[in-house]
This record gives sequence, C-alpha cells and structure tokens, in this order.
Amino acid sequence: MFDLKFLREHPEVVKKNNQRRGCAVDLDALLALDAQQRALQLSIESRRAQRKTTSKTKPGPEEITAMRKLGEEIEQDERIAHTLEAQIQELFSQLPNILADDVPEGKDDS
Repeated sequence: MFDLKFLREHPEVVKKNNQRRGCAVDLDALLALDAQQRALQLSIESRRAQRKTTSKTKPGPEEITAMRKLGEEIEQDERIAHTLEAQIQELFSQLPNILADDVPEGKDDS
C-alpha cells in the first residue's frame, strides 16, 4: 500500500499500474477530492488561528458575535472535511498495490 503523497507526486505511475491491474478507480476525481479537502483544512486552521488570536484580547460584544459565527463556520467546514475524507478513503482503499516491473502482464500466473 502507498500513501496519498505518493499518489500526488506520481499519478502517472499509479494510473499505469491501475491499467495493468484492471482497476477502474478515477484518480483524477480522487486527486480533486484530496485537493479540495486540503484547501478546506487550510482554511479551517487559518480561521482557528484567527479565533485564538482574538480570544487572547478582551473582545467586545461585536467581536464575540463574530467569533461565535466563525466557530459555527468552522464546525460546518469540519463536517464537510470529514465527509470528503471518508470519500477519499473509500476511493483510496480500492487502489491496488504497485506491481514490480518484472511481473508479467496477464490475468493469472501463466
């Protein structure tokens, strides 16, 4: 089994391997989901940092309302990120291992 980092860096190797193994997983869709999830996670972390920085000061009523709204947005995005992660893992679990170069083509040992 390989990891998503390998898939991001070497999609052509994985596509070729999937062709040899007869696997029909859409790697482009998997990579798109991964990119979407990573961007969403970056956004979540950025807003958490903003909320933490604001909470270190004595916030006024407007800031408290804004931070509550920000917290709700973070929770909503975390649910979306969790769903994306589940979709990624589902597709990723269907990928076969990489075959060695000396393994002959074919459906069985002969």
